[in-house]
Amino acid sequence: MDEGPHTIHRTTDEARGGSTPHVVRWMLGIGLFAVIALLSAIWIFSAATQDDPVDAPVSEVETSGGGMMPDSATPDAPTDGTAATSAPVAN
Repeated sequence: MDEGPHTIHRTTDEARGGSTPHVVRWMLGIGLFAVIALLSAIWIFSAATQDDPVDAPVSEVETSGGGMMPDSATPDAPTDGTAATSAPVAN
């Protein structure tokens, strides 16, 4: 590359029109720490005050299915994925 008489040499501060302080790095670091601390506090506080602890006994409704059977399923339907067929009728 030919550097003729029209080549301009400037420092970074001159080319940018200002200085580059490290304030942005501090703000990003402090903001990241604050977000992590806030979300952790929310998570810990909500886990500590939940009404349904993990060690609670399971109720009878939860173990019996409580009407969770899909509409397409019937109690006599086979559970192995095959279709239920009726026996042939002899005439």
